[in-house]
Amino acid sequence: MKVVRLVLTFALLIMLIGCRRRLSGNPEVVSITPMNSGRDLEVVWRNDRNAEGYYVACDDQRLHGNERSSYKDTFQVISGAQRVCEGDGWSTYCREVERTCKYVSITSYLKDETYTTSIDLTSRVFIVNGIIVSRDSNPAWIKLDLSNKTASLASGVDTTLPNVVWFSFSINNYGGWIVIGKGPSNLALLIHDGYNYTHKYLAPGGGYNNVAVISPSVGTRFFFWINNKENGTIDPSDYFGAVEFTGIQNLGGNTYKADIVIYLQDRVRGLRWLRY
Repeated sequence: MKVVRLVLTFALLIMLIGCRRRLSGNPEVVSITPMNSGRDLEVVWRNDRNAEGYYVACDDQRLHGNERSSYKDTFQVISGAQRVCEGDGWSTYCREVERTCKYVSITSYLKDETYTTSIDLTSRVFIVNGIIVSRDSNPAWIKLDLSNKTASLASGVDTTLPNVVWFSFSINNYGGWIVIGKGPSNLALLIHDGYNYTHKYLAPGGGYNNVAVISPSVGTRFFFWINNKENGTIDPSDYFGAVEFTGIQNLGGNTYKADIVIYLQDRVRGLRWLRY
């Protein structure tokens, strides 16, 4: 009889161990979608029915709120900027503070068991050195190939090439640098001069033009928007980026040599986050 009891107890223990809830694995991302004209990001992942819950983090900083669940999927909207207000008891001052992410991680948990999926949102980085710009010569051209993911100096522009956009640099009679964007028939490369714009890693949502005049020095940055002309508005078919001057040398005779870095958000098209 004791043997039977031991066997039954052992069998029950095996059953209990075998029936323990376990997570199914790393959260499965269903979609990553820019929202609010590219300022915010919605991340949707498959719901694990065994999970007690989820942690969502922006660069290892845990986020709170905005998480909504359904039986099938779970999602969170991550805002690229927050409104922060401060007061002294007499008046209140509010400002917008950017909160863009290089990485977003989703962690499912069940007691002490966890699984994490990380999403890379870093910008692609291109370095172009030795741009010669003169008041008395033809513009300097930079070719940005969106298909081959390359950026290089070019002797001229060919807008018949598909999925390629061009920056031109020249100097006006007042010493200002003229930046012009060109693209094929379906794409427009638009420029924002960056003046009086306080965010570094969140590209502007408006104020772009075909041409801009800047006064570059080391650290000067302007932004660009590659817009699909078939739509004409910010959407997931677009690209955002920035150009930063890393070197300026006066060669004399109204001639300069410049080095630049181009940042391009192409991991999530239509997203205005430019972390690197």
